[in-house]
Amino acid sequence: MNTTKLLILTTLSISLFSCGQQRDSKNKGIQLGNQIDRMGRPAVNTALNNTFTSDSTRGAAEDTYNTTSSSSGSDFISVMAAHFAIYDSLVNEDSDGDLGCGDNAVSNRASATPGDGLATGDSRYNFLATVFSDDKLYINASTSGGSNAGECGQYLAAELTVIGVTGLENDCGGRTPNYDVIETTYSAVAAGATTGVDDGISADARTHSDTVFPFLAAPN
Repeated sequence: MNTTKLLILTTLSISLFSCGQQRDSKNKGIQLGNQIDRMGRPAVNTALNNTFTSDSTRGAAEDTYNTTSSSSGSDFISVMAAHFAIYDSLVNEDSDGDLGCGDNAVSNRASATPGDGLATGDSRYNFLATVFSDDKLYINASTSGGSNAGECGQYLAAELTVIGVTGLENDCGGRTPNYDVIETTYSAVAAGATTGVDDGISADARTHSDTVFPFLAAPN
């Protein structure tokens, strides 16, 4: 995602918000209703919210998540932390025979400061759960690279840089419709990497544009 795209989307958002305010003040136009979904990070609700429960329980939990504002994201820290424990067990980075628990340097990070090392005990996943519960998509435009230099190629680059993954400092992050966001999410929480743990689906059936608005391919 480059600066031009970000500017276009920001301008559209401001324009829609401003027009809505004007119409509301005159008691005209469409009034905003209740929130029914979030536009945050893909896979967070699916992978970290009652994923391994019955369909009815999971469906109800996901609906609650979607109707909850991001400012109340902390309500989901405990359930997300419990799921991080499951994903952490999938990859044994240390080959120490403990099913991989506690050895993912991303999911077990104690804080955003690398020098603080890894957390231990029952609360070891709380920091990452706090990061993910703040379900917004962040873009890094403040580096020598970043969006201003057109260096944009990794989903979750901004977030992963904050929690200690190196090599992504100059990537703007964000996402395009062509990113394999599921592989990045699974790999980060299971192996502390950006690739390697996948759902077997590497791309959409359609090729979307990274440069032409509205970026999504025409429907079939």
